[in-house]
Amino acid sequence: SVYSAPPCRRVTAMGAAASVSGPDPWASMSPEAVLVAVQAEEGRTVVLESLDGLAVEGEMDGEGGDEHGLRVVAEDLGAEELAVREIPSSVTSLNLSGNALEGTGAVFLAPNHLRSLNLSGNPLGVSPDLGGCSLLVDLDVSFCPSITSGLAHLLSASLSSLRRLNLSGCEISSLVTDQEDQCVSLFTGVPHLLELSLADNVLDSMEAIAKGVSPLAQLHSIELRDNPVAEDTAYASKEFVAGLGLPALRRIDDKSLVFATEVRSLGEVAAAQGEERADVLIADAAASAAMEAEVDAALKGHKDNTAIA
Repeated sequence: SVYSAPPCRRVTAMGAAASVSGPDPWASMSPEAVLVAVQAEEGRTVVLESLDGLAVEGEMDGEGGDEHGLRVVAEDLGAEELAVREIPSSVTSLNLSGNALEGTGAVFLAPNHLRSLNLSGNPLGVSPDLGGCSLLVDLDVSFCPSITSGLAHLLSASLSSLRRLNLSGCEISSLVTDQEDQCVSLFTGVPHLLELSLADNVLDSMEAIAKGVSPLAQLHSIELRDNPVAEDTAYASKEFVAGLGLPALRRIDDKSLVFATEVRSLGEVAAAQGEERADVLIADAAASAAMEAEVDAALKGHKDNTAIA
């Protein structure tokens, strides 16, 4: 099926403080199904020219009325903090990327229905407190280097539903933190991650990365490009991948690690996640399988020629 992007509408009106007592548009969906919907950008999009628009619960509900909730994009914001007290219950996706926000205040402490939050590229003086975002499946805080010292706090919130996390460009040099004289992974509180981007940081060894990602047994995609470790000649080799200790890993950067024998099982998993996602995963797997078959054939031909010689 072909997905058509929803229309956008700009909102500038001001109104009363939002309520979070409304119904959850995605209450019946699993985190994995929600992630597929988020990637497909399902739901109606509203573009805000002012953060005051977040307080217009009634208008947003009327504009949305959609089983997928509302995707809210705020652009051209000045250097300010989020002054609103709550996120409207109809809002399931909030994109505040590329603004000049210096902080998020307490807005994300209040319970909300957010499944996707993008704060990428904001100066953010401190890590946002996401205590009310227990339903979040997709979080992007890339290119926000000021949050690095508070990453342990950020990821210790109730984010067990998180499936995709983007920490690219945050000047991260370590994936562990000291707690009571013990080294603890930053990802201990988000063990169900499926996709993790750590590109463009300062990670310099496979062993150090492996310690950090050790809780992520379900992770199937990781980005490590543009780190010092990526300059190693063994980078992304089978030995490197094995050293990471990620049993479900299927992709590193843009390289598929799927072998021919795994295509069918991956296709079954993908099909259960939705048609669009299935098409992508099966195509990736098929391409990888074809490449693997070519390599096997070339090796076999080389052996045969050697035997004849």
